[in-house]
Amino acid sequence: KPVWQRIVVITAGVAFNALLAIAIFGGLRWSEGDTYIPAENVEQVYVEEGSVAYDVGLRTGDHILKVNGTSFERFDQMDPSSLIAADSMTVTVMRDGERQTLVGPSDIISRLSRARDEDQPSRYLPGLGFQPPLIGGVLKDSPADSVGLRVGDRVLAIRGDTVRFWQEMSDMLQAAEGAPVEVRWFRPDSLADSAPGVAGPTLVRRTDKGRILAAEVAAEYDKDRDRYLLGIRGPGANQTTRQAMFEKFGVRTKSYSSLGALKAGVVDTWTYGRNIIVTLKRIATGRDSLRDSLGGPVMIAEVTSEAASAGLGPYWRIIGALSITLAIMNILPIPALDGGQLLFLLYEAVTRRRPSARVRLVAQQVGMILLIGFMAFLIFNDILRL
Repeated sequence: KPVWQRIVVITAGVAFNALLAIAIFGGLRWSEGDTYIPAENVEQVYVEEGSVAYDVGLRTGDHILKVNGTSFERFDQMDPSSLIAADSMTVTVMRDGERQTLVGPSDIISRLSRARDEDQPSRYLPGLGFQPPLIGGVLKDSPADSVGLRVGDRVLAIRGDTVRFWQEMSDMLQAAEGAPVEVRWFRPDSLADSAPGVAGPTLVRRTDKGRILAAEVAAEYDKDRDRYLLGIRGPGANQTTRQAMFEKFGVRTKSYSSLGALKAGVVDTWTYGRNIIVTLKRIATGRDSLRDSLGGPVMIAEVTSEAASAGLGPYWRIIGALSITLAIMNILPIPALDGGQLLFLLYEAVTRRRPSARVRLVAQQVGMILLIGFMAFLIFNDILRL
């Protein structure tokens, strides 16, 4: 067969994986749309101490204006998958009335890559939050249940300190270490009082729209989570409170036509692929650690299982990401892979002669040894992470 025909055959598998990724991402865009939070509606953010967001320089109360020099228009611009495509990270914020530009540390991109893959899976920059302290669930017989907290209540203060974010409330409870603390919350008039038999909270005062209540409560220590908990869930746990949060932040959903979804699928595939290439480049130049940046079959199985338990959307996103990953890895110029065979064919096309059988055999053997060693390294690395 002519060289060009053999090139088509060799690259067919790579093309199939890339097209599969486009189909998956496009299908998700068509079926789910694009839901996002306009950044202008998030006036302040919460930042966990010691987190990736904290190390970038962000602090609780900051108003984010720009990310990597680009106007901050959608909160999903803080998605780790988008951020790792850059070689560095800068964030412009408004803090205490002053405009400041923050520069992340030199290892911030590699930390984002690890956070995205395994350590702190998050839709946004790890340690960054904005979720209001609105209660979406109360566990039966929990400390929260015992003092009459209900779904729809909004926590206002703990020990007299104002609570602005859900994560901030959790920090205050950890600081108390299980000691009784006064919790104040707002209950809208649309909610009934606590159920009969439950110790009612103290009425602090009435407002035009509801009541401010208070009670003393001690969080319980959970050994499995190594945290003190009240037994409450965030606003996402309940349809009513989730909708209230969406309204607060003006969440928007963009719908796609079939053609629009296909175009978005191409963009998403390109974004994933670019991130993989950037990661490989950083590993090759020594800027990122091979051990920290890549995972093997054990990690893939773990991540896929977690995605499957989260729903069809997250599961298919993982499958799409794996498809484009396979396409890129398979096209690498390693003799045992399609990329290695393509390299031989390109050599033949340029020189008009094939590499000798011995050269091809030795190259295949060396490539196979490298692949087996690489897979063994990844599996061993996965086991160490368990």
